[in-house]
Amino acid sequence: MLAEIFEQAPAFMVAAYGPEHVLRMANGAYYQLVGHRELIGRSVRDAFPDLDGQGFFELLDEVYRSGEPFVGRAMPVNLQRDAGGAVEERFVDFVYQPLRAVDKSVIGILAHGVDVTDHIRSQKTSEDQALELEAANEELQTQALALEEVQIELEMQNEELQTLVRQLSKEVAAASESRTAAEEANRSKSAFLATMSHELRTPLNAIIGYHDLLDLGIAGGLTDQQRGYLERINASGHHLLGLINDILDLAKVESGQLTLVLQRERARVSINEALSLVRPQAAAKGLNIIDECANDAVEYFGDRERVRQILLNVIANAVKFTASGAVTITCTCVEDPPDEAYLTGDGPWVVIRVTDTGPGIAPEERDRIFKPFVQADAGLTREYGGTGLGLTISRELARRMGGDLTVESRLDEGSTFSIWVPSEPAVASRIEASVLASTRGADSRPHGYGAVGDLLKGELDSILNRYRSRLRADPAMPTTDSIGDADLEDHAGVLLIDMAQALVVLERSEAVPERLLRDGSEIQRVVAELHGEQRAQMGWTEPAIWRETEILVEEVELAMRRSPLGLSEGELDAALALLRRFLERAGHTALRTLRRRLKTKFDD
Repeated sequence: MLAEIFEQAPAFMVAAYGPEHVLRMANGAYYQLVGHRELIGRSVRDAFPDLDGQGFFELLDEVYRSGEPFVGRAMPVNLQRDAGGAVEERFVDFVYQPLRAVDKSVIGILAHGVDVTDHIRSQKTSEDQALELEAANEELQTQALALEEVQIELEMQNEELQTLVRQLSKEVAAASESRTAAEEANRSKSAFLATMSHELRTPLNAIIGYHDLLDLGIAGGLTDQQRGYLERINASGHHLLGLINDILDLAKVESGQLTLVLQRERARVSINEALSLVRPQAAAKGLNIIDECANDAVEYFGDRERVRQILLNVIANAVKFTASGAVTITCTCVEDPPDEAYLTGDGPWVVIRVTDTGPGIAPEERDRIFKPFVQADAGLTREYGGTGLGLTISRELARRMGGDLTVESRLDEGSTFSIWVPSEPAVASRIEASVLASTRGADSRPHGYGAVGDLLKGELDSILNRYRSRLRADPAMPTTDSIGDADLEDHAGVLLIDMAQALVVLERSEAVPERLLRDGSEIQRVVAELHGEQRAQMGWTEPAIWRETEILVEEVELAMRRSPLGLSEGELDAALALLRRFLERAGHTALRTLRRRLKTKFDD
């Protein structure tokens, strides 16, 4: 309604914001006055070079400085109303009315008035002129009342936004406390699992050792029946030891105690090591293992033992759940991985694929199989055994090396598990690893990160306001007129709050904050994926996603540089560089999600 009143007002109206008087709104009457030149997003000086020397710029500066309105009557103004045309003298009655924020500070100027050129030129008598001026004055008063209503409406909306920000801050604080409690509980659980696993492995190793002694006949000869019992003891002992090792690996992963030895290795060697352990199981079931990894030159950068462990888990699962047919292994090096692979670094990547002819996995179960203690079919646990930890540990190991473990599957046709590992030292370029490298020890913590994080929280409201305004004004954006502020802002506030907290943690955490930073990154990934889903539903395109990321980066940097923090230029630049990398990573994640959503829609 207010926008309609503004547009249809017979008097010209234009709003300029900030000390540079950047034009944000103008109605049709104003465009008609100034010759339909390009206005929105430009400063007054930039949009009207023909006004230089006529005193209008100085009047605007004075109204913005003093906060006092200015009324001009029959003011002459020389305007170039047509591109390339002659300068024309016009006469205008107008008011420069200050626009104020909630704290009463001046944030802009609304200019409204009428073009009285025809009146001045055609005036016949002083009586006619007085009547015309009186009518113009009444119109100005009407517009002033409308302006007051607009100002009241803006103040109410600003108050509502402030309330929402306060509520969000409380929720973020509560979430932070809950996360801290969950971290403590998880550490206690992991410590318990690690201790119990060590305690259980000691007697189990003794049981297996005594089996070996008895099997060698050191304690005397054995009957066939006794040897059968010993074989069962040995099989059960090794099975239980494998389960305990899985639990111990999970505990190490969750507690951040997992150590990786990253170096260049040949994929061929790791595949051979895994196949040598699995071939007997496949032969016993009559399955054919087809090794199509013919390129001996393929190399990855990772932990050889952990890659072998991942391969063994995946190939053993393929053999375990395939009743007939074959298990095929391929390996190659790729530059452009699919969107579903959650990879870090710039690539290229080595991908080793294990394809089986088993029962396949239902679409709704594909994410569940990577959760701890879960198998796609609960009945399979009873039939084949296992803890359901193998894929959980394998994916986490792959991601710790900068890679991933993904799956494609069709029911009754089989599954393909893809193991992604960097072919170059990609892990060294990961955001978390590169940042944490500078946080080893209290003396080496990055100074200034906490101050920038605190400032980002305090400037959240103003950043989001400018972000929304720029999205609405940017010609690269889809039509946003019908989109509410909450939908347009979407998840930007949550992302910035989490990123601000990450900066604070990096400088002020008492311990080395690997786990907290990884959790923050996971939150950012989930939020960015939700953002991509929402933008896909709104019909946005890939260029629009990336343009809004650029806008958010620019507004964050502008807000941080406007406020004095007492930091050196180098300290501020380092913190802003990390924020930029966080935001760009979130943009890439949202972009991949949008592509995946559009691809699914197209396939359907």
